[in-house]
Order: sequence, then C-alpha cells, then structure tokens
Amino acid sequence: MKILLSSFNSNELNNFISFLVFFLKKKLKIINLPKKKKIFNILKSPHTDKDSRDQYEINLLKKVIYIKINRIKFINFIYKINVPVDISLTII
Repeated sequence: MKILLSSFNSNELNNFISFLVFFLKKKLKIINLPKKKKIFNILKSPHTDKDSRDQYEINLLKKVIYIKINRIKFINFIYKINVPVDISLTII
C-alpha cells in the first residue's frame, strides 16, 4: 500500500513518519519526492519605488511511504490517532 504525505512543515512531517514507524512496528520504505518551491514578490508601494519589494516563498514537501499492511487495519489505525493538521495524508 502506498501513502502520500505532504506538508509545508518538514519537522512535523518527519515526526509523524517516526511516529508511524514506532507504532506500526513495520519496515517502511520512504521515498522523498522533489520539493516544490513557490516564490512571491510583492511591491511595498505600488505608486513609486519599484525596487522595494518583499519576497516570500512556500516550500511543499512530499514523501511516499510503501508499507505491507492491510488497508482496513491501516485506515482504522489512522482514525484512532491524531494526524497533525499540517499534514495531508492520501492513501493511493
């Protein structure tokens, strides 16, 4: 079974994966997907001084986990635990 985890916070994602490894007591195959980076430029003053800009970036981290477990058991396990709000979990 494949599980896709995505998050903007890398610490939360790594903590949740270590939590899964500890409680499932199974060997997981973890694959890091490329990080998606979005950069935004915002003008501070729209009328004059086009050189003064603020830059922001958003990094989206994704990981795929392969695990040998029954799908129904895993879904029941996910419902019992509290998945952090920062993490998006998709069963593929």
